[in-house]
Amino acid sequence: MESKRKGFNSLIASFVGNCGSLIFQPLELIKTRFQATDGAANNLVPNYKRLLNALKNIYTNEGLRTLYRGTTVYFIGLNIANMSFFYTYSNTLPLVMNGQELNSITLLLPPFVNH
Repeated sequence: MESKRKGFNSLIASFVGNCGSLIFQPLELIKTRFQATDGAANNLVPNYKRLLNALKNIYTNEGLRTLYRGTTVYFIGLNIANMSFFYTYSNTLPLVMNGQELNSITLLLPPFVNH
């Protein structure tokens, strides 16, 4: 029963991580576009002035789908990472706690702090 719960918790952690990433995916695209812009006249990437200008231009000229291009592949890797991190955390936490009671303050402290 305990392993099913850890698996379910890992799945929920992965889902929550995906929700956050889905919200910020357009910002990642804009960040990449800013990095690719060098101001050269023959550059295929438009020269954006600021964040909202870039978001508006991409949405207007290329559509909403462009803001989320590549999300599927990104989420596959993100799911594996989030589930692995949470599974590792939930399995090593009891070893670090040495039988001490878990509470919200204890979970916020780094594992090397003697509490």
